[in-house]
Amino acid sequence: NPLYSDDTGKMCYNPAKNWQIGWYSDRTLLLDPQVEPTKTVTLVGIADYLNEQSTDPVVIKVETRLANDFFVGFNRATGVNAQNDEGDDVVTVIQVDGNNGSGYSQSRLRAKLGFTGDITGSSYTISNFGGTGVSLIISVDSINLGTVPATATVNFQYGSGTLSPTSSPTVSPTKAPTKSPSPTKAPTKSPTKAPTVGPNCPSISRSKTCRQTSGCFWEGGLCKNQNSGPTAPTPTAPTPTAPTPTAPTPTAPTPTESCSINSCPSCEGGGACRDAGCRWS
Repeated sequence: NPLYSDDTGKMCYNPAKNWQIGWYSDRTLLLDPQVEPTKTVTLVGIADYLNEQSTDPVVIKVETRLANDFFVGFNRATGVNAQNDEGDDVVTVIQVDGNNGSGYSQSRLRAKLGFTGDITGSSYTISNFGGTGVSLIISVDSINLGTVPATATVNFQYGSGTLSPTSSPTVSPTKAPTKSPSPTKAPTKSPTKAPTVGPNCPSISRSKTCRQTSGCFWEGGLCKNQNSGPTAPTPTAPTPTAPTPTAPTPTAPTPTESCSINSCPSCEGGGACRDAGCRWS
């Protein structure tokens, strides 16, 4: 075949190999349909990678979350890819057997999508995508070869195209905060002073010392504490006293006007007479 030589055979790798070699890593797109179930992407061919008028991706990796991912590219037959021998100017879908397309693996052509040429149709359905039980549909909306660069618009729809609504989490009601007990106020009253020990008054035996001692008083021949108070006198019934017989006092005879020496023989002189109870005449 004359196209397979050093100077001829302008053709590029398929999308899976272009992802693996990493030459176009700044113009690739990673799509996870389980995160983004509906996506529309505009693709350009590898031959237009260096076209400054476009920033559109040249390779799309469709993440299955398994090792056998899918890769999608626009096989534009121009420039460095002008002599490819299959799928000119159509969208190709490639699947690898393993390694997520990052390492060596067998790659297989699954579909050629477009509107003219050797196509398999304008859409391709991947049943049970990634083992999820949900289908992924890859369809070509348009291919425009009249623009510079030429473009292909590709649509991806996973299942119904909408994410299953996530139930809103039920928030448990927050319990009302328990009020902390108010702190007990400190007592404001001053502590009671220690009692002052008074004098030991009963130990004092002298009345003078007792009266001179603060807090003591003398009563009934005893020294007592003032806080004990005076002892009330115990009333005693009067003891009947028998009358004491008295002997009659002899009464001296009343002297007469004249007193002779004979009647008061001891009287000598007037003074002695008078002292003897006699009357001096």
